[in-house]
Amino acid sequence: MAFKPSDKRKYVSEEAELNLLPILNMIVVLIPLLLTSSEWVRLGLLETRLPPAAAGGGGGMATEQEQPLPKLSLLVAVDQEGVAVSVFGATSTSTEPGRYKYFPRNPTGELDFAGVNQELLRIRREIVKPSIKGKEQAFDAAGNLRYNSDGSPIMVDAYGFDDAETVIISAPNELPFQQLVSLLDATRRWKDPNSNEIEKLFPTPMMGKIN
Repeated sequence: MAFKPSDKRKYVSEEAELNLLPILNMIVVLIPLLLTSSEWVRLGLLETRLPPAAAGGGGGMATEQEQPLPKLSLLVAVDQEGVAVSVFGATSTSTEPGRYKYFPRNPTGELDFAGVNQELLRIRREIVKPSIKGKEQAFDAAGNLRYNSDGSPIMVDAYGFDDAETVIISAPNELPFQQLVSLLDATRRWKDPNSNEIEKLFPTPMMGKIN
């Protein structure tokens, strides 16, 4: 008795090709949709510099024609009790007026940002501005002269201090980040409460030793 051969033995598997076109079409549609519905965050960059001891680099001996400028050495130091503002390396034991001032924390434990801002304004007006000798051409970070788009030189104030726009910030590790940001804002500029005009203070912070 003969049996019919099974159809399974004659079955040949066929390789199916994936149709990726619908997926690609969906991706093409979704990308513009995601870009238009995304919320972009603008990040602000603040220029900082390392302390001279950590910056490295060789420094040759200054010639008689290139005498180094004196340093303001503006320091804003935060501790557990408050914040101190000093210039020319003055400390709490200094007797010379106008070189050291301490601002204790308020009863809620917050730093006196307004007092620091006002003291830096005084230093800027009474010590830094009188040292301005005129205008000079600006240099970039690489030491090259800077020019405007029309080819004219970019001129800046020629100060009598080498660090006339710099402030050294020293703060403990446990200082909340928001308080550090508020402290940096207080050192960068002063806003007139009556006219809302902005006056530049010390826009280049240097992060000093963190206690």
